[in-house]
Amino acid sequence: MDRFYDYIESSLPKSSDDDYLYKFKKSTLEKMTARANELTARGLKDENVLYDLVIDENKDIIKDYQQYYIEKNEAKKRRRFALVNVFGSLIYMLMLVVVYLGISFSTREWGMTWVIMVDGVLIWLSYILALLINKTAELKKVFHILARLLLAADVMVISVALFIFMIGVLHMPSSWVIIIAGIMFMFVADGIYASVSKQKLAIINWLLYIPAIGTMLFIIVCALHFVSWSTGWLLIPLSLLLDVLIMVTAIVKNNNAEREVIDSWQEN
Repeated sequence: MDRFYDYIESSLPKSSDDDYLYKFKKSTLEKMTARANELTARGLKDENVLYDLVIDENKDIIKDYQQYYIEKNEAKKRRRFALVNVFGSLIYMLMLVVVYLGISFSTREWGMTWVIMVDGVLIWLSYILALLINKTAELKKVFHILARLLLAADVMVISVALFIFMIGVLHMPSSWVIIIAGIMFMFVADGIYASVSKQKLAIINWLLYIPAIGTMLFIIVCALHFVSWSTGWLLIPLSLLLDVLIMVTAIVKNNNAEREVIDSWQEN
C-alpha cells in the first residue's frame, strides 16, 4: 500500500487545496489496494510482480485524473446551471406578477393586461423547451425524434404567444394567420433540424413539408393582401415543382455516387 501511495504522489501534482485531486488520489489508492488484494487472494504472492502488475493497469493515471477533473467540473457546472434556472424562474415569475399587477392597477386596462401574464408564462415555457431541445440533441440519434417534437412544440408556443399579443393588444383582424405561420415555421424548423443532424429521411421530410409550406404561405400572403387569391394559388404548383426538382437532383446525385463506386472497384 505504501508503494502505491508513493506512486500516486509522485505521478500527480501535490496540492492540498484541490478537493478533486484529493478525492481522486484517495479513490485511486483504494482501487489499487483492492486490486492487489484480489490478485493476492488468487495466489499471486510475489510483491514485486504484484506491484508491477497493478501499476501497469494504472499507468495512465495522469490522463485518468484529467478525465476525472473534466467530468467532475462539468457535473458542478450542470448543478450550478440547474440552480440558476430554478431560482431564475422563481424570480422571473415573481417579477412577472409584479409587472402585471402594477400595469393593471395603474391603467385599469384589465381587458388587455392579462396578455402580460399569459405571454410571460409562454415565453418562460419556450425557454424551458429550448433547454430540453439542447439537452436532447446531445443524446444519441434515437432521442432526436423527441428533440424534433420539442422543437415543434416550442415553435407553436412562440406562435401562440404572438397570436395572443396580436389579438389581445393590437386587435388585428387577421391575427389568425399567426397560427398558420406557426405551423409553417414548425415544418421549416423540423426540416432544418433533420438536415443539420443528418437524419436518414431528411429529404423525405422536405418532400412532404414543401407542398404544405407552399399551401400555408399561399393562405398567409393572400389573407394579408400581399397578393390576390387569383394569383397566390400559383405558390402551390410551384412548391410541387420544387419537390420534383429536389427528387431529380437527389436521383442524379445518387447515380453519380454509384457510378464513382463502380469505377473505383473496376480500377482496383
